[in-house]
Amino acid sequence: MTDTPLAHLLKLGPDCIVASAAVARNTGGEGGALIKFARDKQPPLSLLFISGVVESLGDALSAFGKASGRMAEDPALALRFSLKRPRIEEADWTARDDDSRVVDTIRALAATNALALELVMQDHSVRHLALPAGVTRLLTGELRTTL
Repeated sequence: MTDTPLAHLLKLGPDCIVASAAVARNTGGEGGALIKFARDKQPPLSLLFISGVVESLGDALSAFGKASGRMAEDPALALRFSLKRPRIEEADWTARDDDSRVVDTIRALAATNALALELVMQDHSVRHLALPAGVTRLLTGELRTTL
């Protein structure tokens, strides 16, 4: 499995693991959603997923949900869901004007019970996130109700 072009996503560090997330509809011309990710011992990360890209994220989350079924959460990845869900604030919307915070392309790789994401931003920088199974379920529900 290490010969896959995305094998490096299987080795993401703890600073990439998402513990919780919040979603808000983007009412701007590009549509989509603003997602604020909470990570353990890291500042929250607000990213804008424009229309088309947010649908790709939803597809990846759904595929992972179907594939993983009802697997038990891996304790090594199951970051404390006690981390409060982040609150989206007015300052988070500055992501609209920052190409390093607007997602252009998503690549996803399913590990045992986490979804690893490689996000290519509009400024061509790359961000990595790992979504444990519990977070993928939370995010799937949030996207469904918000969009």
